[in-house]
Amino acid sequence: MNIISHKAIKLMTKPIKVLQLQPKYNVRTSDPKEEIINTLSGNEFDVTAAFLTGTPEQSEMLSVCKKIKCFNFSKKELKGLRLQVIFQLWKYCREQQFDVIITHRFKPLYIILIVNKLLSKPSQCISVIRANGNFARVYRRLITYLFTDKHWKYVGVSESVKNDLLQYNNAGFTTQNVTYINNSIDIEKTLSGLLPKSSAREKLGLDSNAFVFGTIGRLVTIKGHFYLLDAFKQILITTPSAQLVIIGGGELEEKMRDYIQKNKMETSIILTGNIPDAYRFLRALDVFILTSLTEAFGLVLLEAMVAKIPIIATDVGGIKDVISNKGKLIPPASIESLVASMTEHLQLNKQQLQSLGEELYKRAEEHFSVKHYREQFLHLIKSFHQQQH
Repeated sequence: MNIISHKAIKLMTKPIKVLQLQPKYNVRTSDPKEEIINTLSGNEFDVTAAFLTGTPEQSEMLSVCKKIKCFNFSKKELKGLRLQVIFQLWKYCREQQFDVIITHRFKPLYIILIVNKLLSKPSQCISVIRANGNFARVYRRLITYLFTDKHWKYVGVSESVKNDLLQYNNAGFTTQNVTYINNSIDIEKTLSGLLPKSSAREKLGLDSNAFVFGTIGRLVTIKGHFYLLDAFKQILITTPSAQLVIIGGGELEEKMRDYIQKNKMETSIILTGNIPDAYRFLRALDVFILTSLTEAFGLVLLEAMVAKIPIIATDVGGIKDVISNKGKLIPPASIESLVASMTEHLQLNKQQLQSLGEELYKRAEEHFSVKHYREQFLHLIKSFHQQQH
């Protein structure tokens, strides 16, 4: 009879210690970062959610993770070489001895790349990359080249991001350490949060009978909002009762308001500013539009798909991988194509619009379920951890 030592039993039952590090606390209902934590909620894992800055409300603590670490670094500390931040994270990781560290966005990646080199017992590290062009800057490629080793895996949120990383073979990215796991959505949770059409329109100040186009996103240049404004101005010539709602805030908000006022479209276009959990208002729309000039994946597309809203989107980055031929793909920065697609949707009847929405919902259900997402991350983390032992 084989006798297993107490030490061996302890090693077998010891949970995998995981640190997930983010730049700041900012969790949305369908956030894939929170889904990674939900994936690791069993007894096999001991998970800490850490934030370089920002603190969740007490009521939000357990919804994010049982263990929360808020470093509350100042803006000054998070600029430049971030030596104080690196030192504090090194002390913390040395003390906690995490088996796996997951980073999101470049600042946490930069910090942990250096910290892990300084640890006597390095962790297995996974960096989740959420956008194309993250390593266009030379210094970012230099940092990853210098500090990437066998302890690192890079995970793009789409195949588009994976391919973007692999073009920088001078940054330490290889087919061995780069993969992708498509973003996902918790369909049941999202459905439960959606407001009824009438309620959503009332809260947004929309006409209950109008044909409504809309979008959700930061008001920044890469989202292409001015192409949407130009196209909608033409739509109003033929369909003056149509409305457009743009949910989100950002640096271009004032400039966009000036454009709307100058063209006397105040009653037809609504800029809401930032709204928490903006996806809840998606049923207010007849058609969702994404005019991004670059987009790695477009999580908001999944939210619109679950809401069963027809989609018009630019054919950039990973967008085609998300909606395939179930939505209308158009060239970026093309007002003419956008006007044509919007006009085409205006001419559809209610049943035809519903059919388009149903097809998108089925695609979300078949290809982007949170169950598949969790399975892939669980397999990655477990297999990566096993390589360490």
